[in-house]
Amino acid sequence: MGTLKELLSKPDAIRITTPPLSRERMQQVLDTIRQDVAADKIQIDNPQQNLESYFLDVVRKAKENMAETSGATSGSLVAPYLRTGAAEIAPTQKILERLTEPTKPAALAPAAPPAPVEKVDEARLKSLAQPAAPEPIPTPAAQPAPPVDLNKANEKLSGLLGKPKDK
Repeated sequence: MGTLKELLSKPDAIRITTPPLSRERMQQVLDTIRQDVAADKIQIDNPQQNLESYFLDVVRKAKENMAETSGATSGSLVAPYLRTGAAEIAPTQKILERLTEPTKPAALAPAAPPAPVEKVDEARLKSLAQPAAPEPIPTPAAQPAPPVDLNKANEKLSGLLGKPKDK
């Protein structure tokens, strides 16, 4: 069994990768190739890279430019804001500390004189606080209830039960 590169390669095609060419030079190259290959078999495209190689290229360029990568490179230190016990306080932490400090009272402007307060009527409050005497509840005169005629109720119940009415 061959290597992975051999397994994934297409033996019936060849890719030539060049830097961008001028229009005239590209036409010359295509004319030369078309002498041996049919025009519909030629493909021209821009090469693509996978995400891994793109990421590694970004990291390589950042190293070359000495740019801050927040610890995204292998072998470098973890970003300061992720380290425990970091010697230097991150700028965002400094801002948070400044915003959470207790505020100093500003110089007080002379206050307006207070509005006059009405005097509380203590006697009135005491009279309102006293429990009120309960009002007598009128009791109805004890009269015997009139006799209830149950015949009408019995007729209705008999009708519901399907019994014939007594006359």
